Amino acid sequence: MKKFKSCLYWEGRTKYERLRFLFLALICGNLLLWIMPESWCRYADDTFFPAVMLLSLFYSLSALVMMFYPTLSLVSGYGEFYRDMERLTGVPVWQRHAAKLAVNLAVTGGLFILVKMGENVMTKFAGETHSYFRMQLDLPAPEMILAVSVLFPVLYIWAYLVLYQRNGNRHGVLAWVIAALLFNMFHFAGIDMVWRIVIRTLICVPFFISAARIEKRLDI
Repeated sequence: MKKFKSCLYWEGRTKYERLRFLFLALICGNLLLWIMPESWCRYADDTFFPAVMLLSLFYSLSALVMMFYPTLSLVSGYGEFYRDMERLTGVPVWQRHAAKLAVNLAVTGGLFILVKMGENVMTKFAGETHSYFRMQLDLPAPEMILAVSVLFPVLYIWAYLVLYQRNGNRHGVLAWVIAALLFNMFHFAGIDMVWRIVIRTLICVPFFISAARIEKRLDI
């Protein structure tokens, strides 16, 4: 447990160093939108209309980071120096992955809250002929956050390592396609959201165990 806590601290610090400015920018953007009067940028010829358009674009890019970063961050370090440092700690592979996923969940939840706050505040500037950033979700918020931060990354890392194990090449795009196909196979319409989360989590457990075992055998 002590090693796992150390892993959590390491991953939390790594994510903090990489994403702190994004979080700070979102907080400042939310405050700016909140204090700006509605009359300042209600119409396209208003003085602050371009500024709100830029903020809308920024929130769109932040939403993309929220969707893709948790998955890509799991494999971005393969072959880098800090991956070798992880091995030297003696922490089991499954604990390292579990720590990454736990931090992913916290980061994705935080980004979702800040982006959603910006979307809600920005609606006051929408006019009859234009609107700003809107985050369209295919899943309820809790299910989406868990899928983006934990479930899909587990399927992706499994597919990535299986492909690497076969020929030693890094097929990131193909791994993404395989993970997306697997994830969409686990679609349970007509079931309560809580049960969908439980079932999908249980289905992903064998993929998580398999990915940890493969990485333990591979020198990456």
